[in-house]
Amino acid sequence: MTEQATQNVDVFGDENSVKVAGRDINITEQYYSQEAPDFLTPNLDTYKPPEYESPRFARKLVDRLEGDRLLLLSGSTEIRKSAFARHLSWKLSAKLQPSYGAIEVKEWRHSSDTRNLATIIEETEPVTIFILADLEPQHVYSDLHRLRQATRGQHYVVCSTDIGLDAWQLDNASKHFCQELILDEVFDEAFLERVLQKELKKYRTSLPKPFNNGTTLPEMPLIDGVSIQDISAKLGTPDNISIFIDMLRKESDAIDKETLNNLIETCNDPGRGVRQIFQTLPDIDSRLLSLGFSFLAGLPDDQAFAGIEQIYLQAWKARDNTLRMPDYCDFDLLHAFFSLVKTDGGLTLVENRFQEQRRLLLKAAWRSHRRQILAALPVLAHLVAQSVASNAAAVDREIFGSRERRRRFRDAAADTLSDIGLISADAAEDTLLSLAADKEFGVQAVAARAMARWRRYGADEQLFGRIEKWQRSAYATNFIRGIFEGEEAKRTAKPEDFIRATIALVIGYAAQYDPKNALSERLARLMDDFAIDPSPLVRDRFHRHTLPQVVALHVVSMEEQLRRMIKHLDPALDSAIASSLAYAYRVDAPAVTTILDNWYQETTRNRASHEFAERESLLVTIVLTHGLLDYGDDGSALVTDPGAGRLKEILEKERHPLVREAVIVAIAELAKRDFNRFSGMLKSLITKATLEEKDKFVRILERIFLKEREDLEGGEDWVDLNSRSYPLWFDKERPLTSIEKALLGWIRDGFGDTVAQQIAFDCSVRFQGIFQRAETARIEQIRDERIRAQVDSLARDEDEAKQSAASHVNTPWFIPWWVTKGNEFKPVIRNLLPRALSYKETQEDALKTVLERWSYSNIDPGEDNTNIKRIAGYLKKALRFK
Repeated sequence: MTEQATQNVDVFGDENSVKVAGRDINITEQYYSQEAPDFLTPNLDTYKPPEYESPRFARKLVDRLEGDRLLLLSGSTEIRKSAFARHLSWKLSAKLQPSYGAIEVKEWRHSSDTRNLATIIEETEPVTIFILADLEPQHVYSDLHRLRQATRGQHYVVCSTDIGLDAWQLDNASKHFCQELILDEVFDEAFLERVLQKELKKYRTSLPKPFNNGTTLPEMPLIDGVSIQDISAKLGTPDNISIFIDMLRKESDAIDKETLNNLIETCNDPGRGVRQIFQTLPDIDSRLLSLGFSFLAGLPDDQAFAGIEQIYLQAWKARDNTLRMPDYCDFDLLHAFFSLVKTDGGLTLVENRFQEQRRLLLKAAWRSHRRQILAALPVLAHLVAQSVASNAAAVDREIFGSRERRRRFRDAAADTLSDIGLISADAAEDTLLSLAADKEFGVQAVAARAMARWRRYGADEQLFGRIEKWQRSAYATNFIRGIFEGEEAKRTAKPEDFIRATIALVIGYAAQYDPKNALSERLARLMDDFAIDPSPLVRDRFHRHTLPQVVALHVVSMEEQLRRMIKHLDPALDSAIASSLAYAYRVDAPAVTTILDNWYQETTRNRASHEFAERESLLVTIVLTHGLLDYGDDGSALVTDPGAGRLKEILEKERHPLVREAVIVAIAELAKRDFNRFSGMLKSLITKATLEEKDKFVRILERIFLKEREDLEGGEDWVDLNSRSYPLWFDKERPLTSIEKALLGWIRDGFGDTVAQQIAFDCSVRFQGIFQRAETARIEQIRDERIRAQVDSLARDEDEAKQSAASHVNTPWFIPWWVTKGNEFKPVIRNLLPRALSYKETQEDALKTVLERWSYSNIDPGEDNTNIKRIAGYLKKALRFK
């Protein structure tokens, strides 16, 4: 089994888990949003004075952040806003320390999974300052209100973005949280002079003339009338000043005006600066190492080194055996490109020093080192494929040692492939196709993300051209067929299926680059096309990834398109649409509620059909959506949400089996999430079900019970059942699971509710019946082992030991069954007695155990168990007479 264990499309011919066999209804499980975003604790020492010079502007922003709890830094791309955000976080934590003590600071590490940022912030308990650096609109669904709400008036969130505010499409209220940074206001002349003077003083002994004179005043001419003041103003930012100092330290001769101007121009042009630094690296080893770190920037240092070693061994040393394997001493030569940034969590990350450095460095190296770059791509693809294997950590602990490391490696590989594709799409194509040919979602997703990311740089034509080429050209199909050579007989999916499955993933990622509720027309047309694809592999990708991801961001604009998809009368697609709407509900609950209201009103205006027609398909979608909606921790939204009433009304009125099946599935989803929370609603709904539907509901509850039973803590031993281990109690009373307690309440408090009592009784007996034989056998075995260990003589024989052990099984549970009669119990006994008599014939031991447990005075601690005891007593007496 791989990490993508939720994805079970078998391309080698086994049963497909997303198939709607016999037109049964199944909930579409999403696998794109299961990972929680990763936060680390940054080391802010380098972002506080004197290491980081604080602009005067910073104090105002800190005051504003303290009051508003949320601040989004935008504006000039020449300002490294991520560093400024860290500085503001340090200043805020220092300001708040007298009131709160030491405050936690958490920084989001960018990854392919960003969909739960607000939720993670909301669920954090201690007061925390969150840094969301380099934020883009799709990371938070262009919804700053939700982000502000997530602070709960407790946390602080400081964000930075290089995306213009126009692309964010914010309303006036959201713009209040934004601060557009203007270069001259943040870094005035006096500030820049101080920064340059400090850097010159720090490195004076390693600088060429005339910069090695530490006594020069800012306004005094230094080189042909050019002063420190002039140089700092032309450099414009602290980052450019830092790069300028690095470049100065490499100069051995005295600096003249022409050299000075050249250095300043290079610092102000990142592309030129990266190219010049790369070309001046001393040897092939350092240039290749810079490429390696460029591929894997953002990863922990040990992981990056281990990945680069694999590229050396499998690609570069095969081309030149004289190359040295890199080590940390070689990193010193690359300090102009990369920094080793320590976190408070013990990690050391490899960080780029220039914005967009990977793309600029690859472009700078393309003419001279293209073959080396291309030779590394198959190695990256191979490592990506290894990263999803179940034994990945054992293969290479440094690269794949944790789930987070594996995911981070895939993200870095996707970004690298994307940047190479921007330089030459043809050069990256074979690697992208080899990833597309893999049956694992995690591998295909790397190719998909790489291609979709082209839209970030406005390369839409390149993306859509490549999508069309892959579907029409024979090259892509033949390439994948060549990879499959020798396996065709085992595969049910064709090369075209793998291509379209990957394109389906591309659509989902590419849609994130459109403004909210403004899906590109070309992507919308592709959505319509892929919605009716017959391939199980393509349908899996489209249903479980593409559709929910696109709908979450564009739900309002997609209402009509989703409605058209429902006309295909495909229950599996209906389920996928329902899952997508339920996910979008977390982002825009009012919009989803309006859509469901509109659609339900439409069904009431149309006549029911004996066939599975459009109306029934729409009802299935509505019903499944209500079963999946997130009602909040306390379920309070159920009070106002019409879903409960709709489900009940549909069970009362609708006769089509698939519609009714959908209601049972919806009820099951609610029960699985939290049976206690939805208990009253479920009890109300199930009264309208048929006998067959009630039996399905009981089987669903059995599965919930087994999961809860497996998770119980405090067992004295274990019992094995169907290849799973469950805790076992023999000297003590087993604690009830949550679902057992809730069902006991249905019996205890359900006078007059005959259906609910019957179901609760059925479940109690059937739950016990699942374990009766296995538990009894295991307890007998344990008793035998104990007795044999304690026998000191032959006074006891084996038969006595077994008899003693068997009789002791239910001893702690037995309490005399006779209780005072009461007429009010007659309807209950009349209701449950037929079920008890049935189980006496089929599961007598389980029935006896349940009734004995009910007779126990403390069966459900904290509750009044008098009624349960009396019901058990009357049933036992009635069964004796029978």
